[in-house]
Amino acid sequence: MLFEDWFLYMTQAGGKLAHSLAILTLWCLWKRMNASVFQGTECTVEQTVAQIKDEASLWASTGGRALAPLFVASNVGSN
Repeated sequence: MLFEDWFLYMTQAGGKLAHSLAILTLWCLWKRMNASVFQGTECTVEQTVAQIKDEASLWASTGGRALAPLFVASNVGSN
């Protein structure tokens, strides 16, 4: 699946969680692109995905209720 297809699906068919995740993903990609262009930094896909996960966790912990279900479900079995 192409990124454009994924983004359109997330924003058209998804709910608040999907919309928030799509916006967050674009925000992280924008920041990575700017770092590459203006600071000459490079990163792997894995590093970018890790940044998206970290940002999503931060958004959820600071009141981003739409993203909170991602972390509640992933923490259920960790206790």
